[in-house]
Amino acid sequence: MAATVAGLYPELFSAVGVHSGIPTGAASNIVAAFSAMRRGAHRSTLAQEQDSGMPTIVFHGSADTTVHPGNGDQIADSALAALAASGLVLEKIQRTEESQVSTDPRRSALRTIYSAANGKSYVEHWSIESGPHAWSGGSEAGSFTDPQGPGASLAMLEFFLQHRQ
Repeated sequence: MAATVAGLYPELFSAVGVHSGIPTGAASNIVAAFSAMRRGAHRSTLAQEQDSGMPTIVFHGSADTTVHPGNGDQIADSALAALAASGLVLEKIQRTEESQVSTDPRRSALRTIYSAANGKSYVEHWSIESGPHAWSGGSEAGSFTDPQGPGASLAMLEFFLQHRQ
């Protein structure tokens, strides 16, 4: 929903964050939505969507059995394609981010950052190793949270602060 709203109103948003979601335009009905959630979105459907090229940060657990992890890849790829079409040249950097809470190496994330020459990141994709369908780094008191994962809230805030209007 965040990507849909940001795409509809790009004049109101400087960047968008998506956690465990499906790409904008992946479904036009409930059957297609469940299919995209289980198997990933169909690229032919996504190709019809116009993307605004908004800076995007994506979090998705590699063990998410509710929303297929490939959807996170497609969201990041769509943002990259739109930004490239606008003429922005980005450099790709990958690194492993460890959880601040867990010492279990399976709770780290592969963080892929696409940055401009000035160092500002325009697309970030965090793939949380063994991460379930839950907010990464959330409080154990909350519902649908994964307190063992790297903190999505702080990472998104830091990303958004790079893109203030």
